Amino acid sequence: MRPFGGVAVEIIMNQTDKLYALLSDGKEHSTPEILRVVYGSEHLGIARISARVLDARKRYKVNIVSHRHPDHPTIYLYKMEMPEQQPLQL
Repeated sequence: MRPFGGVAVEIIMNQTDKLYALLSDGKEHSTPEILRVVYGSEHLGIARISARVLDARKRYKVNIVSHRHPDHPTIYLYKMEMPEQQPLQL
């Protein structure tokens, strides 16, 4: 909850916005971290990270790159390449 004019306001973000906020720091983030932050611990379905990456690319006009973790080939690392952009605060 964030205070707004003396009133606590809950900000609800969709999965695409959560992914953008996470990646907006320009650092690499792993599949497990994205699952935890974007989808939450109560998510029971198949997480479609690649679909959210595509959505974020289109919505925010950014480049998001990914590659396999060198030591754990089932884990991918994602990074947003966005010069001169400020990270969003959750």
